[in-house]
Amino acid sequence: MGIPHYYREIINNYKNIFVPFTNSCTRLFIDFNSVIHQSASTVVTLKPHTYTYTDIYEEIVRNTNLLIEKCNPQELVYIAVDGVAPRAKMVQQRKRRYIAHIKNQMISSFMQQNMMNKHSDWDSNIITPGTDFMKQLDVYLKSHFSSYVKQYQVIISGSDEEGEGEQKIFDHMKACDTSKNTINIINGLDADLIMLSLLSQENILLLRDDTSLVNVNIFRESIMKHMNFDNPSHNYMYDYVFLCFLIGNDFLPNVPFLKIMNGAIDILFASYKKIHVELNEFLVLKDSMFSVNINFLRLLLKSLADNELDNMEYAITHYVNTSIVKSHIPSVPKTNNKVLYKFLTELEQYPLINKHRLVDKYQNCSKVIWQHEYYIDLFGSHEPLDIKKYAKSYIEGLLWTTNYYFNRQYDRFWYYKYNTAPLAKDIFQILISMTDQDISSLQTKLLSNSLSINITPTLQLLCVLPKHSIVNFLPESKHIVEQNFYMYPLGFKMCTFLKKFLWECTPIIPDVDIEKLYNDVMIATKN
Repeated sequence: MGIPHYYREIINNYKNIFVPFTNSCTRLFIDFNSVIHQSASTVVTLKPHTYTYTDIYEEIVRNTNLLIEKCNPQELVYIAVDGVAPRAKMVQQRKRRYIAHIKNQMISSFMQQNMMNKHSDWDSNIITPGTDFMKQLDVYLKSHFSSYVKQYQVIISGSDEEGEGEQKIFDHMKACDTSKNTINIINGLDADLIMLSLLSQENILLLRDDTSLVNVNIFRESIMKHMNFDNPSHNYMYDYVFLCFLIGNDFLPNVPFLKIMNGAIDILFASYKKIHVELNEFLVLKDSMFSVNINFLRLLLKSLADNELDNMEYAITHYVNTSIVKSHIPSVPKTNNKVLYKFLTELEQYPLINKHRLVDKYQNCSKVIWQHEYYIDLFGSHEPLDIKKYAKSYIEGLLWTTNYYFNRQYDRFWYYKYNTAPLAKDIFQILISMTDQDISSLQTKLLSNSLSINITPTLQLLCVLPKHSIVNFLPESKHIVEQNFYMYPLGFKMCTFLKKFLWECTPIIPDVDIEKLYNDVMIATKN
């Protein structure tokens, strides 16, 4: 998923990076989960009550073959299915799956109340490593493509292999022999793929649709022009990717006012350029390992903190003035039933219709009081010691994400424990209270696992799925859910603060105790 609205940003500001479709490529890499979701959606729409797993698998293979035919790879097709993820990603997966579940419940309830045909029982949460659906898909794909007699090699990294699809792709690409004439096409254009492509120095084309590709080499050059730097150093790409951490990703929420739709990238560029010229240094340092230039980061956070109230006011004013969309929204399925379509369109814009009370509070109280309210509403406490704890956790998140993207070595069990980012002024305050050695030691600590347990697909399912999905897809673990019922709420509130669409919202749900669940799984396995 990555950064909300990032693709729109590059469409609007970097039109020159889109190039016509190429006739062939050297290697084709497929970030496969999007193919699975799209294929399943097609089949379930056509056969809402009669679909079978085989129907979906056949559609997946059909779409994959079309993709291969279109890209015409000469050496390799690499299919990367998401496997077991680090804990930081599992937290995000859990939130997304709870939102998907409550959305399905709301649609089913609406259709039942209006005496419409029953909503399909398809649960997209089944597309998670460890379910029978995914295990059988792994077997189906390997069986189908093993019979291929082509000029290119086909490698399938299934859901039974650890790691997210995009990370598998770049790990494999790095291990391949390459030349300046090698052309890599990657199918998929979410923000994570774009960031990893920018970090790489390979020739990469990103496939978004049937007609155009994103040329990553041109994109790198365009970013440097946007930053007004003539020296074509790859260090600027490292810094650009780090700056984007502050706009949010799958592991960390954005600094509150830094939203793409409010000009977040230009705000960051303005601060970055001034500091870069002043220090004549980069934000991300490359030695034997990548690390963060702490002095640069302090100055960057100070700049954001100094302008925070003005930027927050702009963000909230822009949000208040955002109109409800009545025309087609891409994420809303088309239907001839006007009543249902109106409901689905409004449901997708739930946060705009149900704005968080902090929005009204900002306009009706002093800014000092509002900052206290911000922490009370979104974190549960505005006590100074607690705010320091939130801010330190966010700094940990920046360092952990640096390790994840740049060093490919990280604590698989670390995760950011809160739904929202602290205010920039508080992140800055905790940052200046820490010495360079404190922060360097912290980044080193975040390279190694903090727990010695093994995250299996079963454990991941228990960590990310709501109760309803676990009962359906993992019935043998139903007793574990019942023993730990407090981890699996049936209902919950949602944080809608400055969110536009339902998928952006954060469910307010209790954390899971991964060590407790691990021990329960071990006991169940022995028995």
